[in-house]
Formats: sequence, C-alpha cells, structure tokens
Amino acid sequence: MVAGFTNTNVRFNAKLAERNDQREANGEKPFGVSQMLRSVIAKLATDKPLWDFIGVKTNSCDVTEFVVEGSNGERLGEIGFDWHGRNYCVYVRNKRITDKLSRSDRYKTTDTDKAVLKVKKMFGSMSTNERISIAAAKAAEVTNQASNHKWAQIREVEAKIERVSNQYVKEEGFDVFVAWLKSQDNQRARDTLEGIDNKVRLGIEMLTIQKVRDHFNEGKAVLVIKDGGKYIVKVGDKVDLYDDNTLPQEMRGKLGMLKLVEAEQFVTDTGCRINDETFILILEEVKNES
Repeated sequence: MVAGFTNTNVRFNAKLAERNDQREANGEKPFGVSQMLRSVIAKLATDKPLWDFIGVKTNSCDVTEFVVEGSNGERLGEIGFDWHGRNYCVYVRNKRITDKLSRSDRYKTTDTDKAVLKVKKMFGSMSTNERISIAAAKAAEVTNQASNHKWAQIREVEAKIERVSNQYVKEEGFDVFVAWLKSQDNQRARDTLEGIDNKVRLGIEMLTIQKVRDHFNEGKAVLVIKDGGKYIVKVGDKVDLYDDNTLPQEMRGKLGMLKLVEAEQFVTDTGCRINDETFILILEEVKNES
C-alpha cells in the first residue's frame, strides 16, 4: 500500500515497491503523495473500488503518476501531479482526452473536483470502435516497423555484396567485366564502356592537375605574370623580370604551349594557364635562389 491511503486498490508497481522498501530499510521516509494528487486518488479509489491505482513514477520523495487499470486489467489512463504555469496541478490523460486536445496530451487543472469528474467521464472500458481503432493503429505500427527493419537488413546485406562485387570488378575481375560488356548489344553496355574510357582519361587529367598543384604549393613551380611586353617570373621567393628576348628557353617553350589553350586548362608536364596574364610552369629543374 501507498503511505496515506487505506484503500487496498492503491499500490506501487513492483519496481517502485522495491525502491520504497529499500528507502524504509535505509531509514528514509517512504514515498508519499502530494495533498492535491492524494485527494483525487483517494476519492476515485473509494468511488471506483474495482479500479486499481498503481504508482509508477516518482520525484525524490513523492509519487508523481498513477496508472489506472480497470477490473479486467485494461489500462484506462494516467493521473499525475506536475508544475504548470505558476501552480502545481493534477493532470489526467488517456487516448480519449489526448484526441480532443490540440496543444497537449493531457487535461490539467488545479481543481481536484474537476479532475475527479474528468476521470469518471473519460476513463472506462473501450468501446468496440475504440478497440478497433487502437488495434488498427498498432497493427500498422508493427507491420511498418517490421517492413522497415527487414528493408534495413536487406540493404545491409546488399551493401556488403556490392562492396565485394565492386572490388572484384575494379581489380581481378576487370578484364572479365569488360569482355562481358563488349559481348552485350545494348546502350547500357556501350555507355558503360565509354564511361570506363572516360575514367581513364579523367584519371590522367587528375594526375596532371595534382602535379601542378603540388609543385605550386611546394614552391617548385614557376609563376609567370605577363605584364605588357614583360614577364614577371617568381620561383620560390625569388622574383625576376624578363622580356621576350631574355626569357629562358624552357620557360618560353612551355609558355608558348599554354598560350594555345583556354584559361584554367592544364597541360601534362607543362603547367596551367590561369588566365590571359597568369601561368604556372613545371620545369625540369627549378632553382630557388634567395
């Protein structure tokens, strides 16, 4: 039984009963119930002797929520104690109440008589339609969860298979895969073969870009800025000024090649044309003299 009640239909659930016994064994006060909530539970427990009022939640010293069960063990709802606005209040909650509210899942009041009336009005065995509604919702929940869980398992297995198959196709099975594609007379196979060729080409282009980038970031490339008929040439920390006659032969040759391509284009083992005035050159040997 719960402290402060003589009603035999007011009790703790097993977990709280164990905690309460431990408190008493340690010399602490047993869990109590606030006066506001106690008055509601006491009134209902007396008026509804076939209902059970089971304490399920507490704060540090008091029971804060009771579950109400009907004579057949059916869960009818919950009655609890909470802070609301500037006052403590009693709340009453079940599906019937929640369905009628738009901003909350519970009815709240500081008037204990209103709380008792709300429980008597809204708690009770479910109608056939309510049972059907709840059962249908639960059925949908279970089947959807099962479906989602199974799809997750399938995707996990497929991902493992895909990783292994992709690795095989990219490595030891590549020639077999290409031969199979060539044996297929459809657009998808032709597009895939074209994609393989493009991947090789793009890989070569990427190596060119990375080489230019790395040389430039490491100070091993030559930065050339065309300024009218002059060339500002920066190698590491060293800056020189050249014209068409004094520009070193290797720089002149690679600069000539880059002038033939569009801006932001890279040429293998040559460099990059940044824009009409700026170029990056990769030379066989770059001397960085301060």
